[in-house]
Amino acid sequence: MPFYYKGWTDETIDISKLATLDQHSGDTAFYDISDENIKCYGILSDTTNFYSLIYFRIGDAPVPVLATYSKKGKMLDNQDLLCYGCGSDFGLEYCSYTAQIKKTLDIYIADTSVYSGQNDSLDLDNVKKSDSTFINYKTGKIELNGKISIGQLQSVKKENSE
Repeated sequence: MPFYYKGWTDETIDISKLATLDQHSGDTAFYDISDENIKCYGILSDTTNFYSLIYFRIGDAPVPVLATYSKKGKMLDNQDLLCYGCGSDFGLEYCSYTAQIKKTLDIYIADTSVYSGQNDSLDLDNVKKSDSTFINYKTGKIELNGKISIGQLQSVKKENSE
């Protein structure tokens, strides 16, 4: 703790160096070993009631996932640490997503996208030069019982037109 990840444009963790699931280990108690799209990251600080694991689900881009387990190995909860993620869009100049878990077990998840133009109503031409930044975020906490409570998505938009 704390756990911090900034993905897509400036990944702070080298995914290629993370371990894959091992069919000859305790990994089989937690995950279906046939899923080759999981990379193990680690265990968060121990609590009295549960364990917290972070792993990455690999697709077009790695997605951090938080999972909590009872001391007997039963999954209590799991949550992608992502709002929307990044993709391709007209005028998109920058995109990143961030996940943070503090020592207090508070969670902050955010996506930031910066656009440099808008399309006309038919989505054909760039009709106006603009500079828009969108931040989508969620906050939450890992509860004392191991449940992961994440609030509603919040959005902030800043637009500066030329």
